Amino acid sequence: MYKYIIFDFNGTLLDDVSISLDALNYCLHKYVDKNKTISLNSYLDEFSFPVGDYYKKIGFDFNKINYDEVANDFIGYYDERFKDNKLYPNVIKTLKRLKDGGYSLIILTASYIKLIEKQLEFYGIKNYFDDVLAQENKYALSKTQIMLNYLKDHNINPNSCIYLGDTSHDIEVAKQCNIKVISFYKGHNSYNKLKKDNDLLVDDIYEIFNFLN
Repeated sequence: MYKYIIFDFNGTLLDDVSISLDALNYCLHKYVDKNKTISLNSYLDEFSFPVGDYYKKIGFDFNKINYDEVANDFIGYYDERFKDNKLYPNVIKTLKRLKDGGYSLIILTASYIKLIEKQLEFYGIKNYFDDVLAQENKYALSKTQIMLNYLKDHNINPNSCIYLGDTSHDIEVAKQCNIKVISFYKGHNSYNKLKKDNDLLVDDIYEIFNFLN
């Protein structure tokens, strides 16, 4: 029986694809080539973790460019515009129904804790979540290790968990933690990149109830 529902945030609950891509292209123009732009389709098909490897793939040379400066510029650009993002349709409806149904709701994100807490507060959904698992700093643990540590520390059986995310990396994290995974293909990866290796593929997170029922 499932008890814990784990959500990625960016691209799963929050539609921030457009602003994330704008931030990426801002950094690309500043550090690599002012005439080069990553298209939305290319981004959705190719974006992956670790983010640094993806950046190298699209032209960032970190032998010449300071990765921390790029990351700080990305975060700064994103943070200035984060209020322009919106929650995906049915997010609050889904969270409310899950909470009313007695499920424990958890955020697992590669974002920084201060940013994610500010966003959860701004969008009025902070109180739905029992725990927020995020990065404390740029040298923090991977999402997989954070999740594994949480499962161990709270004596949680992975079979009682479902993880809902929007990238191929979320699939990898769930598999490494032996957790069932639902992939949402309206986020940072395309349908084609996500169409295999998950337990359910959805375009609306409310479809989680098709899995639970």
